[in-house]
Amino acid sequence: MRSLVVSLLFPMVVLAQEAAPQPKDVALIVGIEKYAFVEKVPGAKQNALEWNDYLKSRGAITFMLLDNEATDERILDAAKKVVAEAEKGARVWFVFIGHGAPMPPKLGADGKLTEGESGLVAVDAQQDAKSLQSRSVPLPLILAELGKGAQRETIAIVDACFSGKTAGGALAPGLQPLIAIRARPQARVVQMTAGKSDEFAGPMPGYGRPAFTYLMLGALKGWADTNTDGVVTSKEAVDYAQTTLRRVLTDRNQTPELVGDDVQLGQSLGEKAPALEEFQAKAREVTVVSVTTTGTPVVNTGRRTAGWVLVGTGGALGIGAVIFGLVASNTANASRTTMDAAEATKQFADAKTFGLVADVGYGLAAAAAITGIVLVATSSSDSIAVAPFLTPSAGGVSVFTRF
Repeated sequence: MRSLVVSLLFPMVVLAQEAAPQPKDVALIVGIEKYAFVEKVPGAKQNALEWNDYLKSRGAITFMLLDNEATDERILDAAKKVVAEAEKGARVWFVFIGHGAPMPPKLGADGKLTEGESGLVAVDAQQDAKSLQSRSVPLPLILAELGKGAQRETIAIVDACFSGKTAGGALAPGLQPLIAIRARPQARVVQMTAGKSDEFAGPMPGYGRPAFTYLMLGALKGWADTNTDGVVTSKEAVDYAQTTLRRVLTDRNQTPELVGDDVQLGQSLGEKAPALEEFQAKAREVTVVSVTTTGTPVVNTGRRTAGWVLVGTGGALGIGAVIFGLVASNTANASRTTMDAAEATKQFADAKTFGLVADVGYGLAAAAAITGIVLVATSSSDSIAVAPFLTPSAGGVSVFTRF
């Protein structure tokens, strides 16, 4: 009788277990594109919105902080809220897209200076070292908060660099870069970061997006599922981003890192990765010769390059117009001294033609030069791009070329 009852109840228990709702993942996504006082991060907001859409499509509960919402207090408060919302067995996601900064060493309880830390720069940080460091969230602190709670683990994807570098040079005057150190492991946290602590983590050339989170999102959609097993792991995703950046970037080194266990991030959506040649072709479109006054290379857009081409074209047209103008003047003068009336009439007609060509040339030269100057003035880079362009640096003359 007892075995009969058990056999009758067992299917019901199995059905009840199958019907039990699975705990939902909880995600905090921070995207800061328009900083109040420091250099912008083009494409950060769009990357954040696409990460939000992706995680919501997986059934996750998402919280977002964009631009002026992302102060250091709100980032920390949101991290605590996300952890509090997470149920047992669920997963917490943290995606940060913005600037990072090196944090100064602190005096430990033993009176010795601790090792420097990495910080996530909040939207209201000002462009000086002290403000950047006081208005940044220490990465170890927020990862420690995200490691608390009932969730089984936390996935942290950080698209920021901690070298104090930007496309235009230093993030702030007097900001000392971190000594290259490996990120510290945190219990129950899988960290995936955009690059080493002494590298500049920048955009995907030709896409106008922060490279790491752009590639990592593609990786989760299926770009990194190279073994076609239908699952994307943290190692597969980071390896994919690392390999792609190594083969596409020519202006910097950027080496994404994985700290923590190799875990399954999710099922592949089966999306095919763009061919490597497509990424490389996009990168080649950004063709510049540029340096800053410190010799730091700057990635310029095709808009600036086109502007300088138009300025050069305007100059060439202007020279041509001057030549035609001189010919017109000389021909007109010759017509006045010619004794033959028919020849004088012909020379005068030729002079009018040369004069018309000169006037058209002057107009085209002015239009090309003005358009080129406007394109250069309104392009995104703060540096001057010419071909070739030389500038003095601390060690002499520096030249940087991208083709």
